[in-house]
Amino acid sequence: MNYHIIAFRVRDITNFGRGVILFFSLLYKKNASTDICKITNVKICTLFDSSSINLQILFLFYIRFNTIRKEKGLSQIELAKRCHVPQLTIGRIENHSMNPSLDMVMSILNILNVNIELTENAKVIKGYDVFGKEYGCMLRNDLHDINSIEHKLMQEMVRLDSISEPFLYGGYQISYPMENNILYSFAQRFKRDNDLETIKSLIHYTSQIATNYNTPLDEMYFGGTEKEILDRGTNWCFDMARLAAVILDCLGMTSRFVFVANPDKAYHGHVLIEVYYNNSWGVVDPLYGYVFYDYSPISAKDIYHSSVLQELNEEYKNMFKQVAIVEYNPNDEENKYIISKCNKYTLTLNSIVQDGT
Repeated sequence: MNYHIIAFRVRDITNFGRGVILFFSLLYKKNASTDICKITNVKICTLFDSSSINLQILFLFYIRFNTIRKEKGLSQIELAKRCHVPQLTIGRIENHSMNPSLDMVMSILNILNVNIELTENAKVIKGYDVFGKEYGCMLRNDLHDINSIEHKLMQEMVRLDSISEPFLYGGYQISYPMENNILYSFAQRFKRDNDLETIKSLIHYTSQIATNYNTPLDEMYFGGTEKEILDRGTNWCFDMARLAAVILDCLGMTSRFVFVANPDKAYHGHVLIEVYYNNSWGVVDPLYGYVFYDYSPISAKDIYHSSVLQELNEEYKNMFKQVAIVEYNPNDEENKYIISKCNKYTLTLNSIVQDGT
């Protein structure tokens, strides 16, 4: 079985921290298209030199060793015998309490008959143009202030594809301390017996805000803090997604933004959120009140072909043809929460009959 290592800088994908360069290695089966092995228990804590392929291989092995062994059908005892090492050594490598040497790694990979092929600097599609230049023009002219958190997030979003998928769904969840957030106490009213019911309670609430909001577009305000969005109400998807995401963070559930677009039809896009619960990512739509769940949460990578989405109208369903994802840290001191009014570009778009041309 052949594997590829894809090495790239984490900061090229998302904003884990300014000035911190982290190298992340992904392992997947050759010729497996989108059937990519998932990475589990990823600890973003190791610095890598860009020229150090050896370190990338070590990190790859460190986070994937357990899965590789099981795929080969070997127990810890059997592998230890073949490697002429104590079983304790194999166990320590798998529970991340031991960092094996490169020689040991290469020896074990040889015994496991794993061939390593290296691809450096894998490209991820990021920023305004994730859905193409036409949508990029629309996003650059978004009605939020150009210096606002909304534009910052659009500049950092990553298109979901075969290169970015293993990273975006690689087993990590970033959570933020929210006890001091102004909406923390308010958020607790949505708490239910389990995460799914909690999410449903919140999404019903946010969709009712949108349903009851009837301010004309040219009189609306956009952006600002999540508290300001809550106080004035909104039926704008990005603002509503921000409000719901922060409330879920306050409830201890990690969330992030999902941008979707139909590339076959002009100006058909939407912003939702993805929430991590029940050991999986699941899409929810705070504006329209949808919680995508079918025995388990339905992620953005799986939603387009899900039976739940297929039951909805064609226009809504087709917006999920392309997806981009971005993390949001509400505690980042550099976030700029700027209130704006609708601009002429958006007013013009809103007046155009959407015929797909």
